Amino acid sequence: MLIFTLSLKTLKVDQMKKYWTPLTLVCALLVLTSGSLLFLDINSKNIVLMHEWIGILMVIAVLGHAFLYKNSIIKHLSRKNNIVMMAAILLLGIAMIQSDKEVEQSNNVSVALFDSIDNAPITLMSELTHQPINNLIDKIKLAGFTVDDPKQSIVQIAQLNHQQPEDIISVIYKK
Repeated sequence: MLIFTLSLKTLKVDQMKKYWTPLTLVCALLVLTSGSLLFLDINSKNIVLMHEWIGILMVIAVLGHAFLYKNSIIKHLSRKNNIVMMAAILLLGIAMIQSDKEVEQSNNVSVALFDSIDNAPITLMSELTHQPINNLIDKIKLAGFTVDDPKQSIVQIAQLNHQQPEDIISVIYKK
């Protein structure tokens, strides 16, 4: 870290721009990729760790990039359309921050969508994932879960096995 700090002091602003922009871009792509995987419920411990640590590095890269391009940022902030767009995105982000209890009590469409998937019978999941029902049940059983009936929902199988529905879903989508 000391070497990194010393090297930044000796670099001129133009030289620093060569490093901060690619660093910001690479971090953004990695956070985008890992965030997409997490959104798709591909929750590997390594993906979560990568997303968190690269996200911290991305914050540093964005702050460095913003410092180097502060005049351009000030110019963008002086335009009314940009302020409206940033305010809208900020409000959307704030609106999405909810506790688990608030999510359970809300009439959120995405929550309803995931609930319908969790409550879908395995036969429907077989059709949605294009896996024959017998293969899908064997796959779930091979992962160590008990399945009594193909008409059981993911939630029912999870409860039967004292697991979370996400655990069953991850088995269903595993190649």
